[in-house]
Amino acid sequence: MILISFVLFGIVIISYSQNNHSSVQSNGPVQLKYNFPQGKDVKYLSSNKVVQSMDFDGQSIDVNVNTILGCTVTLTGTAGENLKLSVRVDTMAQSVDSPNGATGEQLLSL
Repeated sequence: MILISFVLFGIVIISYSQNNHSSVQSNGPVQLKYNFPQGKDVKYLSSNKVVQSMDFDGQSIDVNVNTILGCTVTLTGTAGENLKLSVRVDTMAQSVDSPNGATGEQLLSL
């Protein structure tokens, strides 16, 4: 049943992509721009987890690393084609859990 679902999903995606593609081609360079809203805060939150499972001479060792970074970005102006941004770090934390113990905490002052 699952195999049939995947096959049907694949057929739908392929037929959609063949019928709804654009044939616009450009031989010149591609320019990507990000339009920050003027005077409005844009918040980012990045949460990462790394799990390492290792085997040394038959002994299993697990290390877990958790990292969180949150920041607020505000457009403060422009300089030619460049954007001037204000970046404020709202939260930052990292913890490591290993056979040697656990370390890390949230940083309250930067």
